[in-house]
Amino acid sequence: MYYKFDRWGKIERPQLILCEISRDRIGEIDTIQLSMDLKYNNISEVHFTVSSINKMNMNGETTPNELFDEVIELRMIYIPYFGWFQLRDIVEKYDNYILQKECIAYSAECMFQNKQVVNLEGEFVLYNPLDTSKSLMHLLFSRVPGWSLGNVDGVFLTRQRTMDVSSKDLYSLMTTDLAEAYECIFVFDYDNYRVDIVDATRTFRPTSIYLSYHNLIKSSTVKPLVENIITAMAVYGGGDLSIAGVNPNGSDTIYNVDYFKDRMSDGLQRALAAYEARYASLQSTYANYLLQYKNENINLATLNNNAPQYTVDFDSSRDGTCRITPSLTSTSGLGQLEALYDALQGVRGARIEKGNIPYTDVNSIIRQVESAIENKERDITNSENRLESLMTQLQGITNQLKMENNFTNDQWVELNQYFIFDTLQDNTFIWTDIMTEEQKQNVQQELYEFGQRALNRAAYPRYTFEIDSVNFVALPEFDYFTEQFELGTTFTLDLEKYTVKPILLGVHINFEDLTDFKLMYGNKTKLDDSFSWMDFNGGNVNASNTISFDLIKIEAMAKNNDIVTEFINGSLIAAVNSIKSTEEYTDVTIDENGIRLREYDTDTHQLKPYEAWMRGSQLVFSDNNFNSAKLALGRITSPTGGTVYGLCTERLICKSMTRSELMIGD
Repeated sequence: MYYKFDRWGKIERPQLILCEISRDRIGEIDTIQLSMDLKYNNISEVHFTVSSINKMNMNGETTPNELFDEVIELRMIYIPYFGWFQLRDIVEKYDNYILQKECIAYSAECMFQNKQVVNLEGEFVLYNPLDTSKSLMHLLFSRVPGWSLGNVDGVFLTRQRTMDVSSKDLYSLMTTDLAEAYECIFVFDYDNYRVDIVDATRTFRPTSIYLSYHNLIKSSTVKPLVENIITAMAVYGGGDLSIAGVNPNGSDTIYNVDYFKDRMSDGLQRALAAYEARYASLQSTYANYLLQYKNENINLATLNNNAPQYTVDFDSSRDGTCRITPSLTSTSGLGQLEALYDALQGVRGARIEKGNIPYTDVNSIIRQVESAIENKERDITNSENRLESLMTQLQGITNQLKMENNFTNDQWVELNQYFIFDTLQDNTFIWTDIMTEEQKQNVQQELYEFGQRALNRAAYPRYTFEIDSVNFVALPEFDYFTEQFELGTTFTLDLEKYTVKPILLGVHINFEDLTDFKLMYGNKTKLDDSFSWMDFNGGNVNASNTISFDLIKIEAMAKNNDIVTEFINGSLIAAVNSIKSTEEYTDVTIDENGIRLREYDTDTHQLKPYEAWMRGSQLVFSDNNFNSAKLALGRITSPTGGTVYGLCTERLICKSMTRSELMIGD
């Protein structure tokens, strides 16, 4: 995420360029009340107001805004380093007799909502770059020319699901139906019109951003959410598909009571530990038997049906002797052999009916085919016996792992108090009558693994956090953090009792008031605004604690122990965190970013461009609302490197001057 700072260390206001829907440039627009809500897995927004009158120039004059009437619905806004946004919501209003337009522009993927997908039925691989005719994403992206697929995680080359959608807009289809079915996240790059597809179960890229009470966090609240805990989950697909055929306990239900173990009686804890040890010791054996069962089903299917297909013809160049093509082979399936046998019987019957054509050659081939059929039927019987034996072994393990068989009555009653049942049904997993046994087992196994991942997320309480943090994005001292500050990455949040590594899902930043700064984040395995107990970890956090901070500024802006902050916290409402002077057209704001002085024109009620800002060890003046600075006094960056205390300005007027060091440039 890119933020640019001016030479005075202030974050620069982004440039907004108005363009036609074709992305042809119209011109740069002046805005007020600019804020951005940038989101990782949702549509981002830009809020701003355009006035029919431009800001006053240095001579105190105002001019009409020539692009005011060009700001209309569905045109595009380009913000360098951020991307393209489409104007959707525009409200005209008068403010102090000046016509203004309050605008909301949405990131360019909002245009996916304009495309409708109808009658999407069938079984699809999400992404197949080698055969785009079988790739669901290539099929859908034909509806949005100009957009391309970017990075796609490799798991989607084989992840196949069944879809049945009658009608839905493309954006909703992708971000709900496909995201849930394929367990993926669509990341829209609305700067380059590209879409990346990310595996939702993967580990997200970590950063060394470390937020705690000792640097940037001012306050926090933690709230547990226990109403949605699930510890026993029945897992089903479409139709009569369940996981019972591949679940070691032989049922359609899987269990996870890890969170409650410390609360259980000693006897139940020991019995549960013994059961889990037995489960662990038999799981690999069960998996091995399942693999053998799957392979034997493949073998049985081959014995019943395998090439080659035979044809019966006659040697016309000699005496018309019967022959088969190709030559008889032991690899043939029973079905192919029986078809050949029926064909030879037909030839022999025709010759017998004619009465004068010998058929000893046909009988010779029939005897060979009959022998091959007998061998194949024997092989099939042996295969079926092996399958029956394997099934007996599997059933023996499931009997050992049935939960009720491993606890006393009292223990079973106690354990059931911790079972919170729910059902997971995903109709994108299906099996059909035309599937082989191997294919059916594959679908069951994939559904079982899908259910395990879902239960591992649901078996723990979730927590919501509210964090009041200093806007470190606005501080050049924290550019080490800002350089890594990217949506979809993880960072460390240390709340002393809780340490969690959330995913950064969104950022709200108000360029008119840099204290209006919010981070939106989610659980590392589920993109929502809460965290699972599994995501907490204790002990030391391996993050970068070697950053050299400007102690003067950190004390003023993060530790809340300087004179100004004590005055704010002691005398004003903390939520407001600012003061306003009693002068009608003078505005003084005191907050964790320092002291900022602004004034308004008494005639037009518009904000004047002249401002002063005192922060930490600097006093800075501007004549364009801090799009740039005209004078800085205090601790400044020296052109020769390092920092010095001094005065930096375009012009210096004085009666006399003495110096030990003076730098003058053109």
